[in-house]
Amino acid sequence: NEIAENYFRFHVNSYPNPFISSVTLEFDLAETNNISISIYNLIGKEVKSFPTKTIPSGKNNINLVLSELKNGIYFCKIKSNENLKTVKLIKN
Repeated sequence: NEIAENYFRFHVNSYPNPFISSVTLEFDLAETNNISISIYNLIGKEVKSFPTKTIPSGKNNINLVLSELKNGIYFCKIKSNENLKTVKLIKN
């Protein structure tokens, strides 16, 4: 089924993690998608969001500059047309 295929192809790697000022998200999309990215702190408050971008199918990298965040643990939510992934990020 197409939705299941998209789900499994939307695996996200983040590096470096822990990071100091920026982190790169790497993922593979089965088809072109609109991607929105938001960063949340431990209590669930959104602390940064990035404009929605149209990302082509295939392997993609997005670099997020997060130097203004305080050291700690954050959750990065990556939302596509059909999927939502959450990645734990640690800022040192």
